[in-house]
Amino acid sequence: MRKSKYIDIRTREGRQQFYQTKEWRALRYLVLTFQPYCQECLLKGITTLGNEVDHIIDVKEAPERFMDITNLQVLCKPCHSLKTIQHNMSTVHPVYTVKNKKWDF
Repeated sequence: MRKSKYIDIRTREGRQQFYQTKEWRALRYLVLTFQPYCQECLLKGITTLGNEVDHIIDVKEAPERFMDITNLQVLCKPCHSLKTIQHNMSTVHPVYTVKNKKWDF
């Protein structure tokens, strides 16, 4: 019997390891099967097949919901990348706006 190794999903390395497990791949397959279209594109009236499974509430904010199917949605690559960029910008950097042709905080 193979003993499973503890993976700490609160760390970046842990999440990368977990995304390689049979448990995650099975859940990902299930979500993609029952929700094949990008949810962001559908909101815009566009039908695009999704290929990425996204955590609606980020894992760093709610690690206990990592395997919660109600916290997962299918996105296409462009929508997932945009969501990730927007999330990272809002949590790491101040919001910048252009005001009178100058950058303003």
